[in-house]
Amino acid sequence: MQLDDRRIGFVFIGLGGIANLGFFVTYVGKPWGLFFFVVAAWILAPWFILAATLRLRPLGPKAAALVTIVSGILLLATSAVFIGAWGSLRDAQGGVIFVGVPFFGIAITTVVFFLVWSAVRSKRNRLAHAELNRATQSRAP
Repeated sequence: MQLDDRRIGFVFIGLGGIANLGFFVTYVGKPWGLFFFVVAAWILAPWFILAATLRLRPLGPKAAALVTIVSGILLLATSAVFIGAWGSLRDAQGGVIFVGVPFFGIAITTVVFFLVWSAVRSKRNRLAHAELNRATQSRAP
């Protein structure tokens, strides 16, 4: 039985988004204003970038494995930091952690997205070039 890296990656991405948002909701409590939704979107941004990366086609198995590994590491790292902030800091410093950690997540996932996107684009160009060569050779006398 072969494991599907994309499905595992999407599971990690879903768990990461839900866990990070859950930590933030329990940290903030009840008063939800506009700033709450802005920070919630900021916290979810790295997970949307990873999901978009896994949706690229044609995505090779190495690229899918890379995205899955990055999403698993990001899930563990952000959860550990958010659990620490949620458990110990109930002041402005704890709030800064919820704004600062997604910045690093966005930076990491953006680099991964562009690396994978570049590989997918070059693979797509190679396939199109091979198809063009086949089409021109079939028309040759």
